[in-house]
Amino acid sequence: MTPSRIYGQIQASARVISAEDSQPLAGTLVKVTGTSVVAVSDGEGRFELNLEPGEYPLQFTMLGFLTTEITVTFPWETERDFVLEQDSYGLDEVEVLSTGYQQLPKERVTGSFVHIDRELLERRVSPGILERLEDVTSGLIFNRRGGPGDRINIRGRSTLFANSQPLIIVDNFPYDGDIQNINPNDVESITVLRDAAAASIWGAQAGNGVIVITTKRGIKGQRPTVSINSNTTIGERPDAFYRPVMSPTEVIGMERELFGRNYYNNQIINVNRPPLTPGVEALFEHRAGRITESELENRLSGYAGHDVRNDFDRYFYRSTHLQQYSASVSGGSDHHSYLFSAGYDRNSEELVGNQNIRISLQARNDWKLLNDRLAIHSTIYYAKASRERSNEGVGNIYFSGANPTYAYARMADSNGNPLPVVRNHRRDFILDAEHNGLLNWEYYPLDELRRNPERNLSDDLRLNSGLSYQLTPDLIAEVQYQYWTNRGSSDQHFAYESYFTRNLINQYTQVGPQEDLSFPIPRTGILDVGHQIAQTHNVRGNLRYRKDWGEKNELNALAGIELKDYQLQGQTARYYGYNPNLAASVPMDHLTRYPMYYNNGLLQAVPFRGELTDLVDRFYSYYANAAYSYDKRLDLTISVRRDQSNLFGVDANQRGVPLYSAGAGWLLSNEGFYNWEALPYLKLRSSFGFNGNVDKSLAAETTALYLTGSGSSINPGLPYGRIMNPPNPDLRWERIRIINLGLDFESRSGRLTGNVEYYWKQGLDLIGDAMMPPSSGVTEFRGNTAQTQSEGFDLILKTGNIQGRFAWNSTFLFSTNREIVKEYLLDPPLNNILANGEGTSGLVAPVEGRPLFSIFSYRWAGLDPDNGNPRGFLNGEASNNYLAIINNSAVEDLVYHGSARPTLFGALRNDFSYGGFTLSANISYRMGYFYRRESVLYNPVLTGTRGHADFSQRWQVPGDELITDVPSLPSGANLNRDNLYRYSEILVERGDHIRLQDVNLTYEWPVSRWNISLSRIQTYVYVNNLGILWKASDDAMDPDFRTMRPLRSVSLGARIDF
Repeated sequence: MTPSRIYGQIQASARVISAEDSQPLAGTLVKVTGTSVVAVSDGEGRFELNLEPGEYPLQFTMLGFLTTEITVTFPWETERDFVLEQDSYGLDEVEVLSTGYQQLPKERVTGSFVHIDRELLERRVSPGILERLEDVTSGLIFNRRGGPGDRINIRGRSTLFANSQPLIIVDNFPYDGDIQNINPNDVESITVLRDAAAASIWGAQAGNGVIVITTKRGIKGQRPTVSINSNTTIGERPDAFYRPVMSPTEVIGMERELFGRNYYNNQIINVNRPPLTPGVEALFEHRAGRITESELENRLSGYAGHDVRNDFDRYFYRSTHLQQYSASVSGGSDHHSYLFSAGYDRNSEELVGNQNIRISLQARNDWKLLNDRLAIHSTIYYAKASRERSNEGVGNIYFSGANPTYAYARMADSNGNPLPVVRNHRRDFILDAEHNGLLNWEYYPLDELRRNPERNLSDDLRLNSGLSYQLTPDLIAEVQYQYWTNRGSSDQHFAYESYFTRNLINQYTQVGPQEDLSFPIPRTGILDVGHQIAQTHNVRGNLRYRKDWGEKNELNALAGIELKDYQLQGQTARYYGYNPNLAASVPMDHLTRYPMYYNNGLLQAVPFRGELTDLVDRFYSYYANAAYSYDKRLDLTISVRRDQSNLFGVDANQRGVPLYSAGAGWLLSNEGFYNWEALPYLKLRSSFGFNGNVDKSLAAETTALYLTGSGSSINPGLPYGRIMNPPNPDLRWERIRIINLGLDFESRSGRLTGNVEYYWKQGLDLIGDAMMPPSSGVTEFRGNTAQTQSEGFDLILKTGNIQGRFAWNSTFLFSTNREIVKEYLLDPPLNNILANGEGTSGLVAPVEGRPLFSIFSYRWAGLDPDNGNPRGFLNGEASNNYLAIINNSAVEDLVYHGSARPTLFGALRNDFSYGGFTLSANISYRMGYFYRRESVLYNPVLTGTRGHADFSQRWQVPGDELITDVPSLPSGANLNRDNLYRYSEILVERGDHIRLQDVNLTYEWPVSRWNISLSRIQTYVYVNNLGILWKASDDAMDPDFRTMRPLRSVSLGARIDF
């Protein structure tokens, strides 16, 4: 074809053919190396490029053929062919998707996979690998307001009470350790398995989806290559003022009012000597005539002028500083490849004095021997993590019990010298105690930053090896083994000077008949220690079969067995009278109950800390799958797995669960009748099958937990047992039925690629609760009684908007998920639905016919114009009879707003490149969900606790009900009044929002022009958490981050290869 000029560029076409038979190769990816210019060959093997004249390296990638890079002079004047050689190593060298058991060519899969390659993983800078999946992985969402055990969901949640997290696979085996031990710089790619056809090979562990992590390896025939990556990240200091609370002036105003109501009089005579704030103490001194009116006002004015959050910001918070360094050496010969890597991370956390360090080492070797019939691989991965914590955080600065310190507490004087704040007991009482011979009982928060150092160490070792032998040209036998172990230890030394130690010693101090003192707890330090050892043995044996016959038929099959043994042993202990110089402690009496110094009517034994853990978990599984391909047009897959465990069933046949899947793919674009040139690649996929899940808190037999009586119990130190679950001989595995339909497409020029999928999931035999007759001896039963159902769409759309020296590519992710509880045999209490329906506490309150995480609320009738009381509805009429409203309301009477988790989410990423510069910006969005915002609750306010800032917006005079919805201050505590307002519809907001998540700017230096040995130098800047662009609510706070806003961070780094 004769080249033509388009907008200052030149267009030329060429053809890609096979070296074996000169047949055109449709679907070949042609990429101009170092740019974003790509093209895909059509059904005749032809492709077109639009470029300026010059020399360009072209990379050709095609399934079953060697990836080839050719430098060409553009344009070429006549039609030319580019010839690709078939891959001599066979299928395993060109497979691109990993299930953890096998690697599959993307064009042959029938299930639902998402593949994240190294380039996309390196786009984000983070110390953890899973964070790099956020907003770049279709169908996967991070639950920003879920409990700690519900961090990630793939296509919704498939269980009520069992494990809800995806299975994590690292180098073909489940990883039982802390995923933070995996250095992101060691990861080559991640594949997310989303449906039954993709994940059913993992059987009863795959109900929540599977995340398959593949680490880097050397390349055969490659010269030694050294890669270095280094970056540093500076993060914002936490915002102590983010959460709106009452001002110190308002708090002191409430103290005045409560004092006038004589609320604190009972505190004075309380035998436990509870603490009083300095403001209240000043009011008592004024009442007693010890200070004048002027002195009182000066004191209260001084208190009101100081906000403790300023001290939090100054002395406790800091900007984070994360440092990451990694280096690797890789290469190989014709029959051997290797990779050695090392990583070092040092992170200064947001709390002053806290830091963590990670060291990782990896060595991987792969050999092919005996004319490539024997393959051997081995990997050693070691990670050492340490965390030092001397700052427990502002949330642990208490006033009394679990109540936070008072609003105007002052941590230091004007010169920065530490000051005491009131904690646990009145100041007069603790000063008298010291005068009587007890230890100083004052609490200096700033001094505590250095007195309770805690250290956690972890050594994580993973040995992975495998051997495969080609028995016949079609049959390969494989054996794989992995040993994993983690040894963890922790110690926290509470120094003699620490408040923790002084407080404990003083509490147990005994006063004799002659006012002489004795100390059941030695007047030295205290040491808490813990040790834990976990290990796993995984053994797997496979037979792989691959057969081609005729010119159109291909069969791939896999069958094998797998055994897993997981063991965990742990222990904790406390040593009193600890002397670090002598490494010595003192034996203790944990049985005698002593009268407390502050209340001699309260008897308690010295706290005992000593726990033992011993867990053994064994699984036995066998599995098989097969894939048949006809004429590169039709693909059929089937997979079967059976897992067995003694957790289930009394009879042997109840202990196993068979799980299976089947899938089909039809490459329409390879059919003779297909002639749509605009989309030369079009494929239909469908799959059906079952995955499983397990709740290890239940068992078929009666189980009990053995404990030791605490120091406050009647029989301290004596063992007792607690029944955890009654016998359930019919206990079964949870099953998830999944149907998936997909369509893959790609345009002729490669400017438009993507796929769209519809899925339908049904949770069967889920663990749920049911009512039991009282005559059975239990009121509730937990077993296989629940069902759920969910459905949704996942869309991935990639566009090449502009190609050439300046390129602009976009990736659009769109996912929906609508789930409901289909069957649940227990009606949760109304207060449980209101308090836990959102799932933010980590608990669930299932309601049939609604999403598992839902927002319900009381109907709101506004404020009473006469007194500002909140009103609900009782028998259809506005009412402030709170007890009657709450007691007579049913689920049907509540307002159902919708899901508490996004039902529609995704991202739009735009990548721009010019010369060596690449700019990538990611905009994420979450829609279709609600949240409940906080407001002032008067029960804690009426005890002197700092409440929400809405206090200043409260109703105060008639007519205020026209401008505010915040109730008036009641005359006394009324929990029902608070709860009606807290759970009313007026506080429910839409969570829909769009945010600019992050931006990455990378420059690749033109090292090829410098005549040096370096093959790549990249420098990059990454900025995260840039801010919300739009949100549906007028609420000033972020809908997803209710306690602390997402903190911005800036990373600077460089990658060098030579």
